[in-house]
Amino acid sequence: MLTDSEVDRRFSMLVADLNLAVQAVEWPVMSERAAEWTPRGPIGGETRPNGIAVLRLSGAGMLLATVAVGVFVLWTLNVGVVVGLLWFGVLVPALTLAAVTLVDRVRRRS
Repeated sequence: MLTDSEVDRRFSMLVADLNLAVQAVEWPVMSERAAEWTPRGPIGGETRPNGIAVLRLSGAGMLLATVAVGVFVLWTLNVGVVVGLLWFGVLVPALTLAAVTLVDRVRRRS
């Protein structure tokens, strides 16, 4: 078993080692295009249409389409409450998130 003084000594050695390991990091130089970038677009340049609106509309569209298909399937096939809960509790949010993620990646690449 370690005594309190031994624990203090080991902790002090650990802190000293960590302090010696700290180094300054030099960041690479940013390109001129990256330096001029703002959330609304380049300074003094034309801004692109608001991509968040497209993202929101695609998510809402996927949500409505999935809900409509779920209501249609539950109404016509009479598959039960468990399938309905799984559909609206798991599948609808998962497909909506997938659509939003896909549109966001496409928007960021262009």
